Amino acid sequence: MKLMAGGAARLISHDLKDIGMTCGGGMSVFIEPLVPAPRLVIFGGGHIGACLAQIGKMLEFSVTVVDNRPEFANAERLPWADTVIAGDYAAAIEKIAFNDRTYVVILTHKHTHDFEVLEKCLNKKYRYLGMIGSKTKVAKVLQQLRDNGAAEEVVAQIHSPVGIKIGANTPAEIAISILAEIIQVRSSAGAEAQQAACCNPRA
Repeated sequence: MKLMAGGAARLISHDLKDIGMTCGGGMSVFIEPLVPAPRLVIFGGGHIGACLAQIGKMLEFSVTVVDNRPEFANAERLPWADTVIAGDYAAAIEKIAFNDRTYVVILTHKHTHDFEVLEKCLNKKYRYLGMIGSKTKVAKVLQQLRDNGAAEEVVAQIHSPVGIKIGANTPAEIAISILAEIIQVRSSAGAEAQQAACCNPRA
């Protein structure tokens, strides 16, 4: 289960006496977890969202794009997405299966939508939760969450402003900076799972 969480294969070795056998010798077992693709959920199908969907698919994510504007959320405009949802954000969130392999990026076209999605996603399982925005906007949104009762340790897990600082300007560059941060988080999760398995050779 720990290896499945990290998604990495591992060779596990045992002395047979450690598992109750008295004949001596040892054995090695190669475990390669078969896990579903991590899910990238993008709220906002604008220029950055479209680039994020395309590059995310190249990185083998299962991509879901949600936008309340049908002209932005349709399969013709987003052929790379596995799932496209056109409709109310709150309703869409209830339809999506969140888990600890879900990576969420919020970049809707309105501040009120960003806050609504962020607040509702806080109650879901996820590996990564990021929201685009200026430092001023981000500070205001995070304070709203605190005012609404969100715990500080929960707020601290939000990646915002989103992405790694690489001097990104174009939609594609911004999408790359966001996915670079997501890859960093995904890799660290795999390393933690491997470390946990190493510490327990029977894992």
